[in-house]
Amino acid sequence: MSLPRFLRRHRISWKVLTFLAICACVAYYYSQNNVKAGGRSVEMEISDDIMQLRRQRFERYQNSEQSREGPGEKGAGVHLTGKEKERADSLMDKEAFNIVASDKISLERSVKDVRDSR
Repeated sequence: MSLPRFLRRHRISWKVLTFLAICACVAYYYSQNNVKAGGRSVEMEISDDIMQLRRQRFERYQNSEQSREGPGEKGAGVHLTGKEKERADSLMDKEAFNIVASDKISLERSVKDVRDSR
């Protein structure tokens, strides 16, 4: 494999090319690792804050999960009757899913745990 024409014409030595490659790698490393004086990167601090918020949100969810009741809770089906069923059937052709039942189900519902007990 030969060098590109530009490098053959100007006879840049391999030492200069090696030096430029090392400089490029070092510049890339420092641009990717925004290291602060304390030795921890900015991404790690943001990650710790995000993880703390996620942990709090999960604990709130766990505490409220047992007391929830309503359509679709713990994987239960939603049964429509009367005018709701007629409206759902007419919208099924247009939307291709049951939009009436979907609107009744909470976005923060609990779902049935299907994991193996072991």
